[in-house]
Amino acid sequence: MRLLNMSAETSTPGSNQSTTEAVHNITEAGRDLFNAGERIAEHLDTLERRVEHATDWRALVADRPWAAVGAAVLAGVLLWRVLRE
Repeated sequence: MRLLNMSAETSTPGSNQSTTEAVHNITEAGRDLFNAGERIAEHLDTLERRVEHATDWRALVADRPWAAVGAAVLAGVLLWRVLRE
């Protein structure tokens, strides 16, 4: 991003160019902010999809079926030990 370089000048006949530059700088800064917002929105969309996939138990089982079977067996053994006492 570019920093704005605007000085507080009074309206004089020679300041028309600096006013034009200031307007141009503000326009570019607005464009930069808009583009940054677009990039952030894209990153948030990607993050949302990844989180949804990571927390979807069906996707986890589909990705690692043997780990899911192992977790189920472990949960069953732990539950059996707790309930038999």
